[in-house]
Amino acid sequence: MDGKEPPLRSVRDVAKVWERFKSGDLVGCPKCDGSMALAVEGSSKSYRLVCTQCGTSTPWFEPSGAELILKFEADGSDLELPDDD
Repeated sequence: MDGKEPPLRSVRDVAKVWERFKSGDLVGCPKCDGSMALAVEGSSKSYRLVCTQCGTSTPWFEPSGAELILKFEADGSDLELPDDD
C-alpha cells in the first residue's frame, strides 16, 4: 500500500465531484472512467455517487450548507442505511 487514501473517500474529493455533478458536468469514475450516477437515500437525506460500470462509490454524504458531512462508521467503513421497504 502506498499510504494514499483510496479515491473518493475524503471530504475534499467528494465535495469536488459533488460540485461538478450538481453543475451538470459528466463525472468520470477515478478507477475506470465510467459515468457516475447519483444514489439517494430519502429517509436519511443522504446521497452517494456510484460508477455505473465498476461500482466504485463515494461514501454516503449529507449536504449541509456549504459543506458535506460524510457518513462513516468509527472504523472508516460506510454506514449501512435502511432499505426503503
